[in-house]
Amino acid sequence: MEKLSESLENYLRIIYEVQSLKDFARVKDITSRLNVKTASVADALKKLGDMGLVDHKKYGYIKLTKEGIYEALKIYQKHQSMLTFLSDVMFMKNEQVAEELACGLEHHLDSELFAKIEELSEFFQENPSIKKAFKDYLAEEGPLKGKRLCEAAAGSEVKVRKLGGSKEDKDKLISMGILPGMTLKLEENDAKETAMRIKLRGFSMTMMRNDAKKVVVTLL
Repeated sequence: MEKLSESLENYLRIIYEVQSLKDFARVKDITSRLNVKTASVADALKKLGDMGLVDHKKYGYIKLTKEGIYEALKIYQKHQSMLTFLSDVMFMKNEQVAEELACGLEHHLDSELFAKIEELSEFFQENPSIKKAFKDYLAEEGPLKGKRLCEAAAGSEVKVRKLGGSKEDKDKLISMGILPGMTLKLEENDAKETAMRIKLRGFSMTMMRNDAKKVVVTLL
């Protein structure tokens, strides 16, 4: 069987969802759920029928064939897995947005990445304390999270992950030569002082702690 397009996969999944509720689907069920025109549904049904995945007579019921159920089930399960990941692991609050994202992601994820996402969802399910800790972390106020440059100990090396603050703050950091992806060394860092010394590209420089608070780093 030829590979199903993203659009046909969506049609197949919707037919499956409707058929699982009332044993068959109608054209109006599909148009309302996918927000498409009747002509588009008719074209999709013809293609799916030619592939042996649906039985449909003009103005009649739409039912999946045995092969159609098999294909639709794979698509449906993948969609549900993505929806579970977005809702229960990433804690997306807007159900409609999560649904739309799941519809898009399910068609493009590499099989290995998809398997890892399923495993991560299962890991969170089996470890509620970790799940709660992550949820609490997401709920923390403030757009910038992670270890800050000002928190690194003297003598340590760090890799810059991202820059925070306003555009002016970022402009200042960039003008100092501090960019995500680069490695820095902390030469002096006393929490009691307003400034610290870092080594950047082989050169030592003084940096105000207030600026260093806006740099998220990873310890090396």
